[in-house]
Amino acid sequence: MKRVLSLFFLFVLLLVGCGQDEELNLSEVTGLVSAKDRSRILVIENVTKEQLAELDLENILNEGLGTAIWFEVEDQELFEDLQIGDKVLVEFDIVAESYPGQSKAISITRVEE
Repeated sequence: MKRVLSLFFLFVLLLVGCGQDEELNLSEVTGLVSAKDRSRILVIENVTKEQLAELDLENILNEGLGTAIWFEVEDQELFEDLQIGDKVLVEFDIVAESYPGQSKAISITRVEE
């Protein structure tokens, strides 16, 4: 009887533990849209509009001015509306460990300067 009761409680614990909705722990980055490619935008922290105008993208990346991540943008209308030099806040989940990083944007919000 104890064995059956123990198995029952173990089964209940498994169901409760597996049934929980996990909340996403999103990360965010604020920076300038520095490039666009197909349905991706490159967002770089700590880069100014002046640097974007004066330096080519390779030099900016080599300077290591801040976090740089290519974000996949699913909303085609939003992608087309974003312009190089726009300041944005991007929420994301997982980033590929390359430089620049690569991720899928969960949300993108323009930030007023």
